[in-house]
Amino acid sequence: MGGINCSKCTLSESETGIELNPHQKRASPSTVEETSIYMKKLSEIIYLQNKIRKFLLKKNKENNKFHIPNFSLEKFPQNRLASCEKLKYELTKENKKYEVKLYKIGKNAVYTGEMLNGLQEGKGIQEWDDGAKYEGEWKEGKANGYGIFYHINGDIYRGFWKDDKANGEGTYTSNNGVKYEGNWVNDHQDGYGVEQWKDGSIYKGNYKNGLKSGYGEYIWDDGSKYSGNWINNMHEGKGKYEWNDKRVYEGNFHENNLHGFGKYYWPDGKKYFGEFFKGKRNGLGKFIWNDGRVFIGFWNNGKQNGLGIYVNESKSKMFGVWSEGKRKKWLSEDEIENLKNENNDEMMRILEFKEDLR
Repeated sequence: MGGINCSKCTLSESETGIELNPHQKRASPSTVEETSIYMKKLSEIIYLQNKIRKFLLKKNKENNKFHIPNFSLEKFPQNRLASCEKLKYELTKENKKYEVKLYKIGKNAVYTGEMLNGLQEGKGIQEWDDGAKYEGEWKEGKANGYGIFYHINGDIYRGFWKDDKANGEGTYTSNNGVKYEGNWVNDHQDGYGVEQWKDGSIYKGNYKNGLKSGYGEYIWDDGSKYSGNWINNMHEGKGKYEWNDKRVYEGNFHENNLHGFGKYYWPDGKKYFGEFFKGKRNGLGKFIWNDGRVFIGFWNNGKQNGLGIYVNESKSKMFGVWSEGKRKKWLSEDEIENLKNENNDEMMRILEFKEDLR
């Protein structure tokens, strides 16, 4: 029984992660007891030989790059037992990292890089049949650490991962020119980030579950700006909106609308302090003209509607009733006193009106 060729007995780490050294020698058995032990080991060797051959046959079919040694008992003499024991040990021991090329993952992906215990571990590249690609760090078969993912539509994410999901700081650039730089949690924008659009619009602020939530500033391409609170991508709560024509609103918002109490300024000096409903003056409010005239009263759908006080340029006060923006009548002194004595709700609210933000 002669020895075997080294090239047939040694597989490179890049192919299997297993190194078989045929040059270690051991003396032949000299007793019956030793012979029995060696026969038992030979049975184990035959089992390992068959296992290796099946593995290499499978690899040969996949990429036709592997040379399959023709292992047999005749070509594996007893003085090579030490080598076979090492092979068995290398096949079964854990925590040994090795590298692979074009290793098939599932039915539609291949992986090139470091592996451990049959899973991607360390640095590697995985490519899918549809053109998607991940290049970066792995742990226990999942993207973990820093990596780059190329989507099939041209979008690219560069940043940190945890268990196959974007987690931590990262930058996402879409094929339509939108770019986000900031924090991620489980594949969603979450925490502080900056998002920019192709037209020049930009948002700087907080996100929750992929939506603008919390405080943030948004500047549109025409120069308009909103700074304030957001919930689910909408202006909600306290905020300030500045139009590019110099109009300014500061107050409460609901679902992107001026809603609740707020202050509205025009560039020519006009002002409105009061209540809004779905973007229009609605409820009690004070309107100040740029020539000094004042109206304090009730509004509906953006127009004066109900009881009100009008103050002219000479500071004279007159109570009246309005309907759809038009004055219907002035109230007499007796009518005014009667409303006060009756604690009329509208009259009391007008007299107690405050301009401070609520």
